[in-house]
Amino acid sequence: MRDVAEAANVSTTAVSRVLHGGGPGVRVSEERAAQIRAVAERLNYRANALARNLRTSRTHTVGVLFENMRGMGDGPLYTTHLLDGVASVLFRNGYRLTLLAEIDHNNVIGSLGDGQLEGVIWCKLARDEETVALIRSTPIPIVAFNAATPTDGEATQYVNCDNEGGMELAVEHLWELGHRKIAFVYESEEYSTPDCIARREGYDQAIARRSGVPLTLGSPWYLVF
Repeated sequence: MRDVAEAANVSTTAVSRVLHGGGPGVRVSEERAAQIRAVAERLNYRANALARNLRTSRTHTVGVLFENMRGMGDGPLYTTHLLDGVASVLFRNGYRLTLLAEIDHNNVIGSLGDGQLEGVIWCKLARDEETVALIRSTPIPIVAFNAATPTDGEATQYVNCDNEGGMELAVEHLWELGHRKIAFVYESEEYSTPDCIARREGYDQAIARRSGVPLTLGSPWYLVF
């Protein structure tokens, strides 16, 4: 900016006002603004994003955190559609997207609150109280997907689907077809994720309502791979 200001014979504050919208108290004429833009173009001036971020304490970057993210191209297109939806909104509003494939659960604040991100979309947020307590202390906003709905009024936003209702519909369909040995299949790594827990509970309840026999976790009709 100093080079542009010197070549245009103006102050750096005037350059900042014209090129970055800074210096709200500075007034620059249209003629002088056009001159500054022409000089900046001639000198191939580009804003230093890192310097601007340090000055404004803004990174315009949102992280998307997946637990156990791998093999995205091998399974259903859910993750692909999710990322497409997130990116379409972020990019339209001038934000960048960073994928966080894993996190140090012993240092959640250090992993997320180090100043690199302005917010986090956390997919399959764990239910454990320790993680939730740490999230309350994280200095950036978090939106949790497929997570347990909060009951204590915490600030974290949750986006959930009706897993229990979905399992009820699935069991009802198979039951009406005459099937009675209905298994619940899940991946071992998904065991503790909120959506898998909710689906197991929904499965148990749906089977119990129809068979009259209460089921517990560890049913012989759980299949793990």
